Amino acid sequence: MVLFQDITYGQWGLVLWTPDQVLIRHKEKLALHSEEFRPGDLIIGEFLGDTDLLVIRADPNATDFGSILIALPIDKRPDWYNPARSLNDFLEKFLESKGEKFWEPQYN
Repeated sequence: MVLFQDITYGQWGLVLWTPDQVLIRHKEKLALHSEEFRPGDLIIGEFLGDTDLLVIRADPNATDFGSILIALPIDKRPDWYNPARSLNDFLEKFLESKGEKFWEPQYN
């Protein structure tokens, strides 16, 4: 599923992967950027036009279980965004912002 895709240039939008795609794409992305990911990170989508990845914390024993991260593959993990406590919260905010990256400082 693609949300807010820029149909003119293809430089904007969020691709939420299907469960089958998650199984494949998660492994592919980890192979390229494994050093910053932790056990319990599950990559579930990607943003068109850049290399940002949508990650959900899937370790049920972790205090941040279910929270959302925006992985910036060229940055260290402490620089990643943590825009929402759940996928539902993230999607609500993303829809309210009409696809804008509400977690980035220039948006606020």
